Amino acid sequence: VNTAFGSLSGGQNAPDPSKIAYSSVFGGSGGHDIANAVAVDSAFNIYLAGETFSNDFPTTQGAFQRTFNGIDGFVAKVNLGPIVNVAVNSATNQQGIVPGSWLTIYGVNLADTAMDWSSADFSKGLPTTLGGVQVSINGQAAAIYYLSPTQINAQAPSGINSNVSVQVIHNGLASNIVTATGVQHAPGLFAYTLDSKTFYPSAVFLDGTIVGDPAVAGGTRKAKPGDRILLFATGLGPSPSGVLIPTPVAFGDPVAVMIGSTPATVEFTGLVAVGEFQINIVVPNLPPGNYPIVLQTDATSSQAGVVLPIGN
Repeated sequence: VNTAFGSLSGGQNAPDPSKIAYSSVFGGSGGHDIANAVAVDSAFNIYLAGETFSNDFPTTQGAFQRTFNGIDGFVAKVNLGPIVNVAVNSATNQQGIVPGSWLTIYGVNLADTAMDWSSADFSKGLPTTLGGVQVSINGQAAAIYYLSPTQINAQAPSGINSNVSVQVIHNGLASNIVTATGVQHAPGLFAYTLDSKTFYPSAVFLDGTIVGDPAVAGGTRKAKPGDRILLFATGLGPSPSGVLIPTPVAFGDPVAVMIGSTPATVEFTGLVAVGEFQINIVVPNLPPGNYPIVLQTDATSSQAGVVLPIGN
């Protein structure tokens, strides 16, 4: 880090420019400001220690000494601000952002702590500021459901187009802008896993019991032929943004559900919550086993890798 002695000027210690995530200039005009040590904490704040020959070296209110005395030592903390890596469909974790659907933003230093909107003020619509964080999508403020230092779940505004720009503002500091793909249909089936290998649909029976394999997830049960189960998805098509959904709204486009190669009977498809569709199906007559389950609408399919466990 000591550029005065050439350790970053070339050779084996020189950084690969393609791997630099952040860079900036720090110091005064004296020409010989030297950082002799650097450290990074878990929140990606940067700490520098060194010496300065500049009479205008930047200091902050409350610093131990703010007056230049010829040659001074310094310790500085640099708040990196938010960095966005990618924005994807919340259910599929893939590209495809539909107006009114849920998207997930991954990055670093996105928020101070983990929280959701349960304590937010809904008097003026869905919250667009949570824990000092805002999300801008194509210049529009997006509703935020959940945030943490590395993840934000937000609702895509209505009217977005094929190129979707996403930016996070954290305590007044703006992140870089990433571009995601906006589409009209990108069905994503909400799913859960306990081992990051087998993914079951986040589905329930009419009595509220969660669909799953009880040998893997206690309190769940496998579906049986003839059972009625409720599936949940996002991105089937555009939906209202920024407002609560007081009553279910039927989805007008045809929706098919394939369990393996066998179609299930779809009895209802509709928007039942913010950015969330419910699909009511009847399980077809199939022998016991784990079957891939896929939603299809407007020539698009939900993600692969979700299985429905069927028992006797």
